[in-house]
Amino acid sequence: MSVPRTECKSAARPLRGFTLVELLLVLAILGVLSGAATVSLCGRQDDYAIEAVAEDLTAAVRFAFTEAATRRRAMRVAFFQVGRAYRVEIADATTPTGYAPAAGRAGRLRRLTHKVQIAAVAAQDQPAGSVPEALRFGPPGEGFCGTIHLQGPAGRTATIEVGAVTGQVRVICEDRNLEKNGVHPD
Repeated sequence: MSVPRTECKSAARPLRGFTLVELLLVLAILGVLSGAATVSLCGRQDDYAIEAVAEDLTAAVRFAFTEAATRRRAMRVAFFQVGRAYRVEIADATTPTGYAPAAGRAGRLRRLTHKVQIAAVAAQDQPAGSVPEALRFGPPGEGFCGTIHLQGPAGRTATIEVGAVTGQVRVICEDRNLEKNGVHPD
């Protein structure tokens, strides 16, 4: 008895797949898209760098204001390294400067990102034309108001305005038309 022979059908139809040229074309397109996404994300980091510094500095200002009111001692946000760092300090007559770093995280020197710097500080208790080294807050009734100007990448700016009596802190990011208000209770 003979076994019938069956023909292999797979050989009759052509093999399906991608050619090397098609694979290289897809890889090239993916490379271009990922490069564009990376550039876009780096631009976003620059957008938010100044806002992050403004929020952090605002928290330090609010902390100094609150501590001055509750402890009934002078506090300040001191600026160092030509506007590249800051920290919260408390009045201390035993130190040469009259201030010592506040306890905890607030007293640590906070360095700004390499793309953001403190461009100017205007304080009420400073003579006209002088460059203040700090924004000072006294016990209730002795508060000082002031303004901190931040300069970021690509000309982005932010302003932090501090009210003396109420402790209101207002952050204005000019180029994004963003304004954040915060009232700190007395």
